Amino acid sequence: MTGREGLGSLTTPRFFDVPSCSTNGESIVNNKFFHAGMIFPLAILISLWLAGSCLAEADPEVRRQMIREFEEKQKARREALYPQSATTTPDKIGGLDELREAMGKSRLELNSSKSKNNRIAAAQATINYIDPLIRMEQYDEALRQINTSLDMGADPGVLILKAADIRTIQAEAAMNELDWQKTYQLLEDAWRMAKRFEQNEVQNDFAQRLRDFQFDWAVTLFHEGNMTDAQAKAVEALTWKIDPEPIHAFLMNLYFREDKYKEAREELSQARRGPLRSDPFLVGFDEFMKREENFERSYRSRQDDGLILKWPSGMTFDPNLLTKAFNDARQTVEKMFKIKTPLPVRASIYQVSDFPQMIQGPDWVAACVLGGKLRLRADLVSLKEKDLQVVVRYAYALWIADLLSDGKAPAWILEGIAHQTAFPNGPPQESLAEIRKRLSQQKIATFRELQTPFQGLPEAREASILMAQSQSGVRVLINLKGLDCIPSLLDGYATGKEAEDVLKEVCDLSYDDLFEAWEKELNKTSKEKSKSDSAIIRSLGYVSPLGSQWQK
Repeated sequence: MTGREGLGSLTTPRFFDVPSCSTNGESIVNNKFFHAGMIFPLAILISLWLAGSCLAEADPEVRRQMIREFEEKQKARREALYPQSATTTPDKIGGLDELREAMGKSRLELNSSKSKNNRIAAAQATINYIDPLIRMEQYDEALRQINTSLDMGADPGVLILKAADIRTIQAEAAMNELDWQKTYQLLEDAWRMAKRFEQNEVQNDFAQRLRDFQFDWAVTLFHEGNMTDAQAKAVEALTWKIDPEPIHAFLMNLYFREDKYKEAREELSQARRGPLRSDPFLVGFDEFMKREENFERSYRSRQDDGLILKWPSGMTFDPNLLTKAFNDARQTVEKMFKIKTPLPVRASIYQVSDFPQMIQGPDWVAACVLGGKLRLRADLVSLKEKDLQVVVRYAYALWIADLLSDGKAPAWILEGIAHQTAFPNGPPQESLAEIRKRLSQQKIATFRELQTPFQGLPEAREASILMAQSQSGVRVLINLKGLDCIPSLLDGYATGKEAEDVLKEVCDLSYDDLFEAWEKELNKTSKEKSKSDSAIIRSLGYVSPLGSQWQK
């Protein structure tokens, strides 16, 4: 199970939102088909916030859109600041020779008189001339002409801002090439140019953009597994002293994932200042972190390629076999869904008696993702190799789908991907028969209602029905739109858009469309299970009620 729900995506830190447990449409824990009034335990809610706050895969298109929006904002602001002066929009269209001649004449008049009108006219003539140069991407020549007019005494405000505009345009081009260092240098140049402008509001706008970019860069480095540079970029973003709380929350999460509890607490203290002072997730996070630290204080640890494993001293199992199972799961998920990550899995194993206390969830949960870390019950890791392979495929798929969606994918997508990875032939036919029965009685949830984690359901039987519906829903999506829709959906959820909007953009389907297609597929004639299916269902039963509740 996943125990988390997204905050605002920190790939767009300007839009940092206060986390909420609400989702699109009616919550699964409050709809008419399930127990009313159930809530998630505090530790799980804390981890929802944690994981969803900083694991977004940085989307270049999102960042380019931010740059374009920023540029448009500056243009609108300059028009408000200079209603009676020169603007960055040309007021004369013509050939380059004609525009150059006009600029030369205005400069001669400026040499003879430094009047306000002449200074404005020289600036406007320069804008008129360099505008086609910019369209032809002759940025260096445009900047040279700006500097020449400035040296001669032309109105500096609009020309300085135009120079900053040019650097912003160049930054967008650099981002198109995913050249982070060059983009940063160009945005820094734009900010330095804006500093020469007398309006603090404009200077602050450019500073905000540079701060946001540095923060975005930190998030991207984090997602690439480069924790050291991610930390460094986040600290650089803090030096602007602009909206620092989200950055401190990011660093808190980074340190927490590295088990650096002291540093995480220090960042937590900083994150709780300002607008996040009373945030319920941050208020409870220290208690959650203390519980993990206490449970894992004497744990042994081992790090292999792609896996960081922690387990209690004295526990007997074969870590090599577990590592082998994770390698198999990684390859299976990449081959099946074309999704992968350079980040290692951080997995903790808890004694059977400790597991419910740690996750604060129902007894039927044996594996979950909390705070971006995979949590496994001890009895899972002592299974035979074939059983362990199925269990780990489920757990790993759950973890990576949650990771790549920035904790914002609806529960039915996450569970559907995880179960399809572990049991590719589809849900047990007995579970689908039960769904058909409930569907005929109009007692089945819509996909719109399957967005919050199923971990809030105390009964394994009810959870198994939702898991069967989730997997069959994902299978319908794949049949209709192909496997490529899965990574695209996860990327879409990571942007923080509404889940149904993402489904519409990626698959051209509404939730109603999906439910109709799913119902149609469900009513087709069932096929008999093979013996191999029964074996996999039995293995799946160790980690999921979809297996344990429907095996013969």
